[in-house]
Amino acid sequence: GYTVTRHNYCKKCFENHPTCFSCGLPAAHASRLEDGREVCASCMRWAVKKTDSAQPHFDRALRQFQAWTSLKLDTVPTLMLVNRADMQELSKDIRKSDSPVSIRGLYSRQITTTQQLRFGITQKTETDIEERIYIVDYLHDAVFRTAVTHELMHDLLQEYFPRLEKAPSWVHEGICQQAAAEYCQRRNYTDILYG
Repeated sequence: GYTVTRHNYCKKCFENHPTCFSCGLPAAHASRLEDGREVCASCMRWAVKKTDSAQPHFDRALRQFQAWTSLKLDTVPTLMLVNRADMQELSKDIRKSDSPVSIRGLYSRQITTTQQLRFGITQKTETDIEERIYIVDYLHDAVFRTAVTHELMHDLLQEYFPRLEKAPSWVHEGICQQAAAEYCQRRNYTDILYG
């Protein structure tokens, strides 16, 4: 047999059952979504499927994140719940694979600077910052909040640690994964932490 995150599977179950998109475990009674993802019955029961049900989980993760870091985000990114195809399109430049358990979240920060000129002299400069956190749908609610925590750490790094802006992406991702791991430890999400 096989052991995956403290769960034991016989060879037949491990090899013949699809991998759940949310938890990454073999799914005996999986639901197949329109985009081809397989979600196990347990994850489907607690899945975050729509934006209106996602927002309370986002707000909860934000409160817990700010309490844990003791830092308040000046601007909170807008939550965008997206399907797998949209996430693949958004992350195409950074995605390394398209495995069953792939990119679950993405932080986007776009800065637009507008200058108003009069006779070639700058009269007014306005800067608009648009921040969004994209999270893929049909994640178990605990996995969803863990992904949100990871993406919120990207925002915190932008706001509080601007000197890290030019650091390699592995530095940012490592810090954000550590934040997600800390969130899992505090909530006793052992399987998610192991994943």
